[in-house]
Amino acid sequence: MHSIKARILGIVLLMAMIMSVVSACNTPDSTSSKITPPESTETSAIVEDQLSYLGTNSFEEDSDLVGWIGRGEGDTVIVSKSNVIAHTGANSLLTQGRVLDWNGPGAAFPFVGGNTYTISVWVYQESGSTKTMVLSAEAIVNGVAGYQNVYRTDCASGEWVELSGTFRAGADAEKTVIYVETLGAGGMDFYIDDISVQEQESKALLTDLPSLKEVYADSFPIGCAVPLSTFSDPDLVEFLSNQYSTFTHENELKPENVLDLEASRALAEAGDETHPALKFDQAKPLLDFAKENGYTVNGHVLVWFSQTPDAFFKVGYNPDGELVTKDVMLARMENYIAAVFAFMNENYPGVVMSWDVVNEAVGDNGQLRPSRAEDPENGILWMDTIGAEYIPKAFEYARKYAPADVKLFYNDFSVPYEPKQTGIYDLVKPIVDAGNIDGVGFQAHYQMANPAPQQVITAMKRFADLGLRIRVTELDIEAANNGEEEMIKLAKRYKALMDAFAANDDIIDAVVIWGISDATSWKADKFPLLFDEEMQPKLAFWALTDPSKLPAEKKFANSFGSVSPDDENFSKATKYSFGDDYFRVLYDDVNFYVRVEVSDTTVDDNDEVKIFIIDEIHSLSRSEATEVDGGYIANFSLPLIEKSKTLNDFDVLVMDAGVPSAWNDASNGADERLLGKLGKKAMPGAVTAVYGTPDISGSELDEVWDDVEATPVDKALSSDAFEGGKVAVNFKTMWSEDHLYVLVEVTDPHLDDSSATNYEQDSAEIFLDENNDRSGEYGDDDGQYRVNFNNIFSADHGTAEVVTRTWITEDGFIAEFAIPFASATEMGDVHGLDVRYNNITSGGRRHLMNFWDMTDSGWKDTSVFGLVVLGE
Repeated sequence: MHSIKARILGIVLLMAMIMSVVSACNTPDSTSSKITPPESTETSAIVEDQLSYLGTNSFEEDSDLVGWIGRGEGDTVIVSKSNVIAHTGANSLLTQGRVLDWNGPGAAFPFVGGNTYTISVWVYQESGSTKTMVLSAEAIVNGVAGYQNVYRTDCASGEWVELSGTFRAGADAEKTVIYVETLGAGGMDFYIDDISVQEQESKALLTDLPSLKEVYADSFPIGCAVPLSTFSDPDLVEFLSNQYSTFTHENELKPENVLDLEASRALAEAGDETHPALKFDQAKPLLDFAKENGYTVNGHVLVWFSQTPDAFFKVGYNPDGELVTKDVMLARMENYIAAVFAFMNENYPGVVMSWDVVNEAVGDNGQLRPSRAEDPENGILWMDTIGAEYIPKAFEYARKYAPADVKLFYNDFSVPYEPKQTGIYDLVKPIVDAGNIDGVGFQAHYQMANPAPQQVITAMKRFADLGLRIRVTELDIEAANNGEEEMIKLAKRYKALMDAFAANDDIIDAVVIWGISDATSWKADKFPLLFDEEMQPKLAFWALTDPSKLPAEKKFANSFGSVSPDDENFSKATKYSFGDDYFRVLYDDVNFYVRVEVSDTTVDDNDEVKIFIIDEIHSLSRSEATEVDGGYIANFSLPLIEKSKTLNDFDVLVMDAGVPSAWNDASNGADERLLGKLGKKAMPGAVTAVYGTPDISGSELDEVWDDVEATPVDKALSSDAFEGGKVAVNFKTMWSEDHLYVLVEVTDPHLDDSSATNYEQDSAEIFLDENNDRSGEYGDDDGQYRVNFNNIFSADHGTAEVVTRTWITEDGFIAEFAIPFASATEMGDVHGLDVRYNNITSGGRRHLMNFWDMTDSGWKDTSVFGLVVLGE
């Protein structure tokens, strides 16, 4: 381990480095911010081949600027030492003259191939709003630049924010540059300070790991998305080839990297506006590797609104020119697609066996993304030039030029969610009918708690019923941190999803992990992948390849209080099952109350229940318990003294004729018992649903609702939600053996559905945690269902076929829901329930009103719901 500090004074030559945005998903430029400092000292001249130094650089001396350049086309991007603001010391490095997101400050460093470095930099911007800023790396391999993220995060205006991550240097990199860029803020000036580049003790890539591709060999190919910079590191390439059987370019086949704009402009000047020139330099390393070693590649992507230069849509390929006509744009698209397939067929036959033909054409509202004319910030130029026809035409052209054995996919995120799912279904069905599509790609950028595996599978089967194949194209899962408990959750989440995919491998073509490691992921701050920042296997990897490597599971249960330990309150507490037995826990100011219900028809002298809490053991023999049909009930009162902290070590053990069964410690054989955790939560508020079935077949609201008591939706994070009493919401509930019915009555003088985002419209939502599991995660029987005042339905979770109706009233609207239960239910059953109203004010602000939740986390956490008791 060593540190190098090379300070070489010389002449600064501001270089131009043309590169692409490295993000997996990019956004258009938004309003820029220009900084005009009262005092700023421009950089001294820098020689192109000079390097910055390892260690910490605070830009205090002119010599600290050695190696630093403004990355941009020409000499427009200027970096300078500024004393206007600094994170530490008196100075920082200011970047001005940016035009594109990738423009920014950068410097080459004396990295040693195969070694790992921790990199940190503080950034500051004054745009007036939060912007996404990215710490990135560029590696030059055989004269071709490849890029990868190191870390990205949202940066508030007027605050210093740290970007930090880990970078593994490639042995074959001719040059490696570390730089800072933005997403959606190409014109914004900003400062950096206190950049630290430190070599750390590197961990060797493990060569004796089980192989993911072998584990899933009988189900589907498993793949990985890789950036070009991977091929600067031969050891990493070998490691990946042992794990995966198929690959996807992260960025190198996206239009911005394939279009040769300079050559296209020359063709246009010569009179040819319809045949864009292409180049494949960045894509070749992966294609060559796959061809030489027998791997397949998924082509990503032919037609996309993002990472496609605006110049592609302009006369003469001039970014400042007028849009071309529809006929010219159709010809450009066809010739682009034809040229891509011609290149692949000639140079890489049998390598690229599938293509994402069109990417992300549908918005979250289930509608096609708008044109730039309709929405200058979020609109797409495909719609301005061709219109909605661009999508089926792209598939028509792809089918025309693709080899017969190459599969064509539509690819998108959030496919399991409504109304986007139906929007995609309606989009692809006529393309299916035309014979021009083979499948749908589920990007699968998922969260820890949602969507539920069955929700994903249900969506997949809907498209499979059209005769389409399914690919999981971009799988990663966000985690809150990289602590052990969260990594265990991540492991369980990956395992649950991959088990669901494997169980349905008859419809799934492949599963592709989006990225190599947490260090290179576009969501590096969410620790989303199977390998950590040093390419070491995480618990999620072991969950898929060898679950015996996982630590013993530690379960979590909650007690509810402060309430009296009566039958009614116990019925509202969550039931925690193990085997055929279960327990519930309440608390008051004095005690925990644990009720254990044991299913055991054979009485034996050795029957007993034990409670383990912290370092205490409490026992009740069967003779001390209460006999009931089919077993017995053991009630414990445990003093709260020294047990009042948020989480207490806890377990429940039932002995049946000497045979143990435990909630947490399944082994029951360790010298030290493995205890779970018992938490404390306030008892949720409850409503009672009236038994009955309202008629939802007619046009009028059933009068049976008249006799049902209303409950207010009156909890809000801001008093502004009620708009001075102008807005009020109540709801009523009924139930039958197979449905829960909810009626929401809204008083709101201003109804607004102008937003394209469904939850940013005036709308009623029902959150249902069937059986009141309160696990925190959405299970297969849970749901989040929404309808706006015009009866436009959407679902963020759940697969139930919900029926909704709405009526506009003089002072608001009424919404009615009929939600099927996933399993049989009966009187006395308790379910988690919340009712929300999304109130969009006349000023366009969204305020939340809830029956119970005051955290605004119900979209990901079922434990914050209230309750509904199925009554008479």
